[in-house]
Amino acid sequence: MDKEKREVDALRTLQNNLLESLRQAVIVLDGNDIIVNGNTAAFEIWGVDSKESLNGQRVLATIMAERCGELGDYLQRTHIPGAGTVQFRTKIHVHDEDRILLVTLKSVLNQDNNRDGTLIYAEDVSHQEKLRTTVEELEATAEELHSANEELETTNEELQSTNEELETTNEELQSTNEELETTNEELHSLNEELETTNDELEMRTRELDETNRRYGETLEHMPLPVMLVSDDEKVMLWNSAAHRLFGVESKIAVGMKLPNLPLTAVLRNTLSRRMKDVLLKQKPVNLRIKNLKSGSFQGNLGMDFTLVNNPSMRAVLVIFDPERTVKASRTSLSNGARKSSKKKGAAGKPKSKADKKRM
Repeated sequence: MDKEKREVDALRTLQNNLLESLRQAVIVLDGNDIIVNGNTAAFEIWGVDSKESLNGQRVLATIMAERCGELGDYLQRTHIPGAGTVQFRTKIHVHDEDRILLVTLKSVLNQDNNRDGTLIYAEDVSHQEKLRTTVEELEATAEELHSANEELETTNEELQSTNEELETTNEELQSTNEELETTNEELHSLNEELETTNDELEMRTRELDETNRRYGETLEHMPLPVMLVSDDEKVMLWNSAAHRLFGVESKIAVGMKLPNLPLTAVLRNTLSRRMKDVLLKQKPVNLRIKNLKSGSFQGNLGMDFTLVNNPSMRAVLVIFDPERTVKASRTSLSNGARKSSKKKGAAGKPKSKADKKRM
């Protein structure tokens, strides 16, 4: 468990460092639109004093929704299957100034193509909007000057002085155009930097996927039975040891809702109830059911429930600790049952035919 916790903490630290390395403002929501993480750039661009004031809150109940009234409508669109990316521009008032933000909402899908959360990207495009307006004004002025030049060419020599003034104005416009070209080159350089950042983000994402894959393989090869259940009670992982314990194959269990698992009602209800406790209290739970019979298993069953909470997944990890008391199939007895048999033999009790065969 300590190793798994260290791995989860390492993933969480890696994600925080990755978010903070981005220049673009990013806020991460879980499947219930609750803010679980975000970088400093995001809280600055939205005018939020501290990161702690938003984490753990529903985004529509925060100052972000107050400043951007249409955020809720666009966020609702990402809940529609296949919605993809939603993008819009909005004007907010922060610290006695108006900002124009380009906001992008992107659904986070799991391997079953179901939505697990939403990423909110925000970019302050106020400067670009001002530049666009300036360019449009300059283009309009240039067109007016061109029309005026055509009219002035048809006038007599008395208007020559006016033509000279217009030539001076044209020179000033040329200088302005050169400044705009320089600005465009700077914007081009910024775009190249953004592409480099996107490449780095893609590389980090692949590294994170590889880490998750290794984490899944580690759980699969654990000697103890393990299952991972999402916060909506859907089984995400069911390792081989769990298959051997309950006789339920992984391809049947994975993707199935917890109340529908082919286990006894007592075990299903216990799993569902304890899982909800862990999600609500965010604390691990340990318990043991005595004299349980489910499928090929019969005996005492210990269970450890641990919360797995990160921006891409909110789930509960369940580790079973079986202690068989009756041999319900041809599988070998658990260590606890073997010790019990040895104690009975040492006490001088007669051995059963099954015991003699094993000897």
